[in-house]
Amino acid sequence: LTLPVVPTHAVTAKDFTENKTDFNVAKEGYYYFGFHCTSEKAKSGNLKICNFSIKESTEEIVPPAAGTLEVTPAPLGELKATVKYTAPSVNANGEPLTQLSKVIITTNWAFKTELTEVVPGGEYTFETTDVYNNGYNRFEAVAYLGDVAGESTLLTDLFFGMDNPLPVTDVKATLSDDFKTVTLSWQPVGEVGEKGGYVDVSKVVYYVFDAFGSYYDPALTSTTETSATFDYSNATDQDFVAFQVTAGIDETYYSLETSSNIVVIGQPETLPFHESFANGYYSQMWVVDPESNGQVMQGTVYDNELQTNTDADEGVEPEYLNSHDADNGFYFFMPIDINSTYGFYSAKISLEGAENPVFEFWYQGKGSVLDAKLGVDGGDMTAIHSIDLKENPTDDW
Repeated sequence: LTLPVVPTHAVTAKDFTENKTDFNVAKEGYYYFGFHCTSEKAKSGNLKICNFSIKESTEEIVPPAAGTLEVTPAPLGELKATVKYTAPSVNANGEPLTQLSKVIITTNWAFKTELTEVVPGGEYTFETTDVYNNGYNRFEAVAYLGDVAGESTLLTDLFFGMDNPLPVTDVKATLSDDFKTVTLSWQPVGEVGEKGGYVDVSKVVYYVFDAFGSYYDPALTSTTETSATFDYSNATDQDFVAFQVTAGIDETYYSLETSSNIVVIGQPETLPFHESFANGYYSQMWVVDPESNGQVMQGTVYDNELQTNTDADEGVEPEYLNSHDADNGFYFFMPIDINSTYGFYSAKISLEGAENPVFEFWYQGKGSVLDAKLGVDGGDMTAIHSIDLKENPTDDW
């Protein structure tokens, strides 16, 4: 006799007292009922039982509440899991359960594990190999009281097996003092992948690409180390250089790429440095600031190309935005979305021999904030002057 129908309790009344309880059985068959009377030491007495009967209840069975389910993936990417289930101790109304018939745990819709001889609040553990190498594994557990199913416990989108590495972190390009070599460094990836699966770090290969190249360009180099050095001694002019690093395993599992900062190889420009976007062209090298985001209309514009009074009445002569130096060109920015940002910066400019260098530019506009930035000795670009064109709009250069 293993299934308690009536919880253990003390008998204190001398007169016959009715004790009534509902119970369920898992399936049809022969069942045996027994009574256990246990007296504590140094106490004595006797117990009488009469009018014992069993009949089918007409009351509706309240289904069990949901149990708890824990699934732990096997280590090292093995396609196996340990499942731990804790049976409910109350029904859907919060009333204590005295028994359960069974529990069915379904893995990935198709594979069922049935637990029998389940007691309320009991813990049950088993292993399963019915999992797939992806992030869509599903486990569902349902406890039964007779044929009545309880509330289900559901775990979804669980990942098992080998995984893509997380993106490489701390990718840093460092330019040598003579501007001829660039050392790229990064942190190694860990054993936890992008979906929480396993990454075999002993097999990781890092692939380095040109961040300004095309999608189809081959890697500049591959290595199992966490750094790579590139020689630009033969460069005759300045150029912007940046890299992307991807971690891969067995040419099957790859991380998303991570971009480095931008460095400028080659010897710096000398003073005086000047850019006017004359005739809508660049005379110097420029690169888009990586912090640019959102939608911004931008680019070089010719004189008499951008009309400023498009809402004027019919017959009114059009007015145009023109360059301040009448050289038929300027650069134009117009954010489309709120908090959009766009910027660009030049190659290196040597200030050697300059006693009092001046950073000068002309502007006009309204509604945005204009930042003038400076990067020193390959350091990050830092705003050295800000102009709030919302507080101080201007229609003149």
